[in-house]
Amino acid sequence: MSEDTIVINFEEVISILKLPLIGTEEQIKQTKSRQEIEYRKLIAKFKGQNDEEGRKNSIESGVAEELTTIIETRDFTQISAVLVESLEHLTYPGSFENRQLLYERKNPYPGLFRLLGHQDSDVVLHALKTIGSIIYGGVGTTPISEQHPHFSKVAECDGIQKLFSIFQKASIKLMKDTAAVAFGRLFRAHEIQDKEMKSLIINHLKSIIADPDQWTSEESRRALNLLARNK
Repeated sequence: MSEDTIVINFEEVISILKLPLIGTEEQIKQTKSRQEIEYRKLIAKFKGQNDEEGRKNSIESGVAEELTTIIETRDFTQISAVLVESLEHLTYPGSFENRQLLYERKNPYPGLFRLLGHQDSDVVLHALKTIGSIIYGGVGTTPISEQHPHFSKVAECDGIQKLFSIFQKASIKLMKDTAAVAFGRLFRAHEIQDKEMKSLIINHLKSIIADPDQWTSEESRRALNLLARNK
């Protein structure tokens, strides 16, 4: 089934996402199951698809806001990888404009950076990918000579240190690479004051520019180019 045949009523999705996890154990289980179905619908429609109109409609209708609210407020035990992945695919592959629109509708960084402390590595990886994708939206919608427009919001939720901490301790290569690329995007035209942090990030990005993975190779080069604009 192609994404064109997947019709989603975004208002209905929102009404289901708004359902609180209250009641008996069985009622909570049923609510979570209904919400999981909606997450999977969003993934099925948008994963790997260039449906910009669909993404814009979903964001403007408030779907991304509801997902962000859940990510911000629920206990870690109630947050699954599929939830975070559904938000990820509202940003990627997506236009810079839609990524920026999602950010402007509701700042997702507090919730996403919070998830970097989750014990499930899949949750952490999807959160990292989403963070990097939204940061890239800020890169692509503003002049390349300017500092990143999201920088202060990321700093406010201790995102810089959390991102660096994940970079340092990650045992999964993709996680480490994704964190380094996100760093390069965020510090466009903005000096990394911590010398050790700067050295480790730049050296790692340089070490993966010839990576066999296309995304890793291309995005590490782009991240280094953005860092090269630091004054």
